Amino acid sequence: DVRDLELPARRPGEPPARIRQLYPNLPSDQDHRLRAVLRSAEGPGGSDPFPVDDEAFALLPGYRTQKVLVVGEENLFLEGALLLYDNASPQRVSAGEYQADPSVAHGYDVVIFDEHTPDVVPPPPTHLVYFHPSGAASPIAIRGDAVAPRVTDIADDHPVMQWISLSDVNIGRSAVFAPDGRRGESALAFSVRDPVIAVRVEK
Repeated sequence: DVRDLELPARRPGEPPARIRQLYPNLPSDQDHRLRAVLRSAEGPGGSDPFPVDDEAFALLPGYRTQKVLVVGEENLFLEGALLLYDNASPQRVSAGEYQADPSVAHGYDVVIFDEHTPDVVPPPPTHLVYFHPSGAASPIAIRGDAVAPRVTDIADDHPVMQWISLSDVNIGRSAVFAPDGRRGESALAFSVRDPVIAVRVEK
């Protein structure tokens, strides 16, 4: 890909000029390496006094389709969100079908339990997502409920929360979690002091 960029000149006392560009669907070679090069529009020997920094490299993550299983009743909001991602291949089974045969989740990269908290879950490395877990089988202990909670703070330094904004999220009812740091659990979002989104990392 080749694009023309115009960087304004830096004046004394001003910060360096910055331009942000988004490149979706970046190509890469078999080693997932990306190479970016700046070339002066004036050609070789142009006005750039520091050509040594005009080339950069980055490693891109491997691209493959993620197999996603949704366990629960039909949820057009959730399924519509999953269809936005061209690297996700979602399928759905009912809670009853999963309870009768938990092996239906074998081979999936992600299993989403929507309003269903099973006693038997797929083993790692399958990633699990719960929407409104309940009961003793909840992956993270629940210490109460919150009605119409408003997200007031997020753990924006956690990898799960990168590129995520919850400013426009409306929640009718939520569990209030009691994450245990000794088990690799932590809160991701708070309604004032109540953790309403939590995560557990198992190694």
